[in-house]
Amino acid sequence: MAEEDVAGGKNVADYSTFEEFLSSQVTQLDLMYLEDINVARKLVELGYRGTKDGFSEEQFWAKKAAIEARKQIHCVVGTGKRDQCSS
Repeated sequence: MAEEDVAGGKNVADYSTFEEFLSSQVTQLDLMYLEDINVARKLVELGYRGTKDGFSEEQFWAKKAAIEARKQIHCVVGTGKRDQCSS
Protein backbone atom coordinates (compact mmCIF):
# COMPACT_ATOMS: atom_id res chain seq x y z
CA MET A 1 0.00 0.00 0.00
CA ALA A 2 1.48 3.36 -1.00
CA GLU A 3 1.92 6.03 1.64
CA GLU A 4 -1.06 8.04 0.41
CA ASP A 5 -3.39 5.04 -0.06
CA VAL A 6 -6.23 5.16 2.43
CA ALA A 7 -9.03 2.80 1.43
CA GLY A 8 -10.14 0.60 -1.40
CA GLY A 9 -7.09 1.37 -3.52
CA LYS A 10 -7.88 5.09 -3.50
CA ASN A 11 -5.75 7.82 -2.04
CA VAL A 12 -6.33 11.24 -0.57
CA ALA A 13 -5.72 12.89 -3.96
CA ASP A 14 -9.01 11.34 -5.10
CA TYR A 15 -10.96 13.48 -2.60
CA SER A 16 -11.44 17.26 -2.52
CA THR A 17 -12.25 17.46 1.19
CA PHE A 18 -11.84 15.47 4.37
CA GLU A 19 -15.63 15.12 4.63
CA GLU A 20 -15.76 13.68 1.10
CA PHE A 21 -13.10 11.15 2.09
CA LEU A 22 -15.02 10.16 5.23
CA SER A 23 -18.34 9.96 3.37
CA SER A 24 -16.82 7.68 0.76
CA GLN A 25 -16.42 5.01 3.42
CA VAL A 26 -19.94 5.29 4.85
CA THR A 27 -22.41 2.73 3.52
CA GLN A 28 -26.19 2.89 3.20
CA LEU A 29 -26.34 0.23 5.92
CA ASP A 30 -24.33 2.50 8.23
CA LEU A 31 -26.81 5.30 7.61
CA MET A 32 -29.76 3.00 8.15
CA TYR A 33 -28.52 2.08 11.63
CA LEU A 34 -26.91 5.36 12.67
CA GLU A 35 -29.36 7.76 10.96
CA ASP A 36 -26.75 10.53 11.07
CA ILE A 37 -24.01 11.10 8.49
CA ASN A 38 -21.89 13.03 11.00
CA VAL A 39 -21.86 10.11 13.44
CA ALA A 40 -20.99 7.74 10.60
CA ARG A 41 -18.12 10.03 9.49
CA LYS A 42 -16.82 10.23 13.05
CA LEU A 43 -16.73 6.43 13.26
CA VAL A 44 -14.65 6.36 10.07
CA GLU A 45 -12.33 9.05 11.43
CA LEU A 46 -11.83 7.09 14.66
CA GLY A 47 -11.07 3.90 12.75
CA TYR A 48 -14.21 1.93 13.56
CA ARG A 49 -15.21 1.94 9.85
CA GLY A 50 -13.07 2.17 6.75
CA THR A 51 -9.34 2.12 7.29
CA LYS A 52 -8.03 -0.01 10.16
CA ASP A 53 -6.49 2.93 11.98
CA GLY A 54 -8.11 6.25 12.60
CA PHE A 55 -7.34 8.97 10.08
CA SER A 56 -7.47 12.56 11.32
CA GLU A 57 -8.20 15.64 9.28
CA GLU A 58 -4.63 16.82 9.90
CA GLN A 59 -3.27 13.56 8.47
CA PHE A 60 -5.57 13.91 5.45
CA TRP A 61 -4.37 17.44 4.62
CA ALA A 62 -0.71 16.55 5.29
CA LYS A 63 -0.89 13.61 2.89
CA LYS A 64 -2.72 15.72 0.31
CA ALA A 65 -0.01 18.41 0.55
CA ALA A 66 2.74 15.78 0.22
CA ILE A 67 1.11 14.39 -2.93
CA GLU A 68 0.86 17.87 -4.45
CA ALA A 69 4.49 18.63 -3.58
CA ARG A 70 5.56 15.33 -5.16
CA LYS A 71 3.61 16.21 -8.33
CA GLN A 72 5.34 19.59 -8.52
CA ILE A 73 8.78 18.01 -8.06
CA HIS A 74 8.09 15.47 -10.82
CA CYS A 75 6.84 18.24 -13.07
CA VAL A 76 9.86 20.48 -12.53
CA VAL A 77 12.24 17.55 -13.02
CA GLY A 78 10.36 16.40 -16.13
CA THR A 79 10.01 19.80 -17.83
CA GLY A 80 12.76 21.78 -16.20
CA LYS A 81 10.30 24.66 -15.76
CA ARG A 82 7.89 25.07 -12.88
CA ASP A 83 5.59 27.50 -14.72
CA GLN A 84 4.72 24.84 -17.34
CA CYS A 85 3.26 22.50 -14.75
CA SER A 86 -0.49 22.37 -14.27
CA SER A 87 -1.99 22.06 -10.80
